Amino acid sequence: MFVSVYLQRRRILFGMFFYFLSGLLLYGRFGGWAFPEFVIIQALLLAVTLGLLAALLIPMFPSYRNVFETSAIITFLMRIAEAFGFVGDFGMIFETSWGYAAFGIGFAVLLNFLYGAWWSKTSVRLSWAGISSFETNANIAEAWKKLVPKADCPNEFYTGTLYEFSEIEDPNFSHKMKIRQGGPNFSEIQVMVVEENACSNFAYDFSADVSERNRGSYSGHWKIEMSPTETGTKVKVEDRVTATTPAYALSFWFDDLGGQAAVSMKRILEGHRDPTILGWVRRQVSVLS
Repeated sequence: MFVSVYLQRRRILFGMFFYFLSGLLLYGRFGGWAFPEFVIIQALLLAVTLGLLAALLIPMFPSYRNVFETSAIITFLMRIAEAFGFVGDFGMIFETSWGYAAFGIGFAVLLNFLYGAWWSKTSVRLSWAGISSFETNANIAEAWKKLVPKADCPNEFYTGTLYEFSEIEDPNFSHKMKIRQGGPNFSEIQVMVVEENACSNFAYDFSADVSERNRGSYSGHWKIEMSPTETGTKVKVEDRVTATTPAYALSFWFDDLGGQAAVSMKRILEGHRDPTILGWVRRQVSVLS
């Protein structure tokens, strides 16, 4: 569980920061600033308590993980509205039915703004990079077999969701990757393999622009390097997304996707349960398939 919480540290700390600010506004107005240290302590206790609650619940309910930072932001915005007298008596917003309704509506609007699919219809694109490394007791041949996609045995790829990795005739791409989404659903990515040295390094450029629906969702570069050590293998993974929607970029950053991939790879290679978001996705796909 500690690993799951650590990988969500950005999300938890971000949410705690906004809950701390909300606490300052709430306790500062109620108790006054005659004793600012008490206000700060109360705000810290609020933030820490909610942070611990998030650390407990996010690993249990990963599909709702973005609720924490979204609710923290909307709570802060509503406390500001209270402070300036825009929404009635200060401190009453969570004690009235209209207050809860306002929170619910604001939460839904903000969640859709941050993570909604509508971003794909805009021209706004961001980049993201995740670079991570780890050492495993698996030998380099075993690591290469599990961590590099292959056309003749796609099911052996560590994610457990790769359905197809086949060559295609295209001037810009060499392969097509078809990934299970559960049931009859698949996602498709086109790749151009640019490096391939057995048991050493493998890299490809990728793009999800295979249909108008997926246009501009993401594209970039993926690379893995391996080297033998006295006890196993050292693995370095580089995942660079050069163009993706703000919703995807925000999710990648909050989830620490680079760290998620490294932990997932290491756990799979060593035969341990995968506690990452990638592991959770794999289990969800397995249930639906």
